[in-house]
Parts: sequence; C-alpha cells; structure tokens
Amino acid sequence: MAFTLSGSTITQTGTDTITSASTIAGTTTSTENGVTVFDFGGNTLVINGTLNVSEGAAFHNLDLEPTATGTLNLGTLQSN
Repeated sequence: MAFTLSGSTITQTGTDTITSASTIAGTTTSTENGVTVFDFGGNTLVINGTLNVSEGAAFHNLDLEPTATGTLNLGTLQSN
C-alpha cells in the first residue's frame, strides 16, 4: 500500500487494491452491515497511481483532488 498523509492530504502512488483488510494513512475504519467503511474525515485524496476499490469497502467524508493524474477503479459504485 502506498498512501502518505501530509496535513489534510492523503496521496496514493503505485497500484493499490482496497479491501476490507486494507489500511489507509489518515483514515479510521469501522464495519457497517459487513462492509468496511474508511472514514477520510474530510481529508483530500490525491490518486497519482491506480487505485482499485473492491466490493466490501466504502469511503465516507472523502474529497477527491480533481487534478490528480491517476485512475480510480470501482467494483460497484453506490452513493447515499
């Protein structure tokens, strides 16, 4: 996993797959209805590599950096 936290910015580099067992610098985790929830606490995520999010993982309180140069692949996209 290649996540670094600087201030309120979490930067991802390389290739990472987020699963229920993953850890991301600057986040807290909980489990809701069998889904691992990564709470970004309003931090900004900069994706400079490839980030794969598998089913069984959810993000809350996340800001994505719109000028990031990476790729975000989502197993299933759900917004609520």
